[in-house]
Amino acid sequence: MEVSVSVGDMMSMSSSGSSGASLSIYGENLDTLRELGNRVAAIMESMPAAREVETSLDDALPELNLVINANKAAQLGMTVPQVASSVSAYVSGITATKYTEAGGNEIDVKVQVPEMYQDNLDLILNQRMTAPTGQIFRLGDVVTLENGHGPLSINRINQERYVTISCSLVGQDLMSFTTELNQRLDAELVLPQGYHF
Repeated sequence: MEVSVSVGDMMSMSSSGSSGASLSIYGENLDTLRELGNRVAAIMESMPAAREVETSLDDALPELNLVINANKAAQLGMTVPQVASSVSAYVSGITATKYTEAGGNEIDVKVQVPEMYQDNLDLILNQRMTAPTGQIFRLGDVVTLENGHGPLSINRINQERYVTISCSLVGQDLMSFTTELNQRLDAELVLPQGYHF
């Protein structure tokens, strides 16, 4: 049975029984949500009744982002979407044509580099591209690399992203835990504009 308890105007805690609580923070930027989730998790972890504290963004996957330099691309006569499309074609392939079987079923004929080359960063960065001007350049000439972390999934309610922080409760009821947590959050956490519980 899902039970929701609201305390004050600031936050809503919920419990899936008498042994746990969760709190959600809503906003747009995943990095900001991750930071806020970690700060709330740290506050929960300092509370004696909270056990097994975790956030829905804990299991982030490492990712590498190619950031396209629009100015460099423009100097070569390329747009950011053109460069992005070329990278996508290299990594994911493109449908070159369709093959129609005798029964009328159509099958996409996809052209792509072998999978063993798709994860090779040096090969991706050294991929040669031809600008509309005819100039040949390396992808690495117009992109920079940024390490990041992507969530296993992006949760949304009403088109708004959120992070959920949850814990098990031992030796304290949900209402008194919520009251104590609300007081701690009021004193220790200021949400940026556009973020709310």
